[in-house]
Amino acid sequence: MLNVSFLLRQSWWIQLALLFTVLSTRAILIAGGSSLWIRFSAWAKARRIVAGENSPQVMVKEITNGFLVIFLDASSVVLLIKAGVFHFSTEFTALEFITTYVAMFIWGEIYFYYSHRLFHIPKLFWIHRHHHQSAVVNPWTSLAFSIPERLLLLLGLSVVPALISIWYPIPLPAFALYFLVNYALNVYGHLNTEVMPPSYVQSWFGRILNTTSYHTMHHQRYRGHYGLFTPFLDQWHATRYADYESVQAANFQKGALREETSLVME
Repeated sequence: MLNVSFLLRQSWWIQLALLFTVLSTRAILIAGGSSLWIRFSAWAKARRIVAGENSPQVMVKEITNGFLVIFLDASSVVLLIKAGVFHFSTEFTALEFITTYVAMFIWGEIYFYYSHRLFHIPKLFWIHRHHHQSAVVNPWTSLAFSIPERLLLLLGLSVVPALISIWYPIPLPAFALYFLVNYALNVYGHLNTEVMPPSYVQSWFGRILNTTSYHTMHHQRYRGHYGLFTPFLDQWHATRYADYESVQAANFQKGALREETSLVME
């Protein structure tokens, strides 16, 4: 079991090195691994949503920027801990763990939707423009943020929980799990490959968790689909595209059509 108290007793540079290493490893495994899958899997290529690829220069820029963002993330958490703002509990119940995770997930959805929508106001779009620099989104776009945007996101996702932890210490494993799931779903949203069949969208789970097509439509059209992983706030504010289901189905079925064509040719 993770020794929380041991980690919290370490010097700031050890904490920073450990956290940066963990977050970098996470990115290499999830973003790097899924990038290789998309590149070499015929199944994935057949369901690619937007055709084409970014230049090697753009990819190097995105990946380099991604590790800068990771360093910023790690630094912010360590700074909050060493400043005495962030308090993690060393003993907690299963209920406290679940409650913390669910609360962070809900808060993350709320904070991201409204901040994201604000960033798309013309006068504020300079903050968010960096995230839309790639003509074709890819797993590394999950870390494509300008420094101002990332700082504003950290304000909501790290600083606010840290302030709350002064009165209610947060279980560190719940905090870590949220950001692991957050990142995995973020990469999933930027795959540019539709992995879910149309039946998923009609299922109860598909009405809760978005598909890759959902966020790709935002990158294509800019206005609408501001939500992070769930569609509820988009539905509430009428920023959900009415043709989402048909677009998602078409994206997935492109692969089926290509497979049928291949069989006929054989």
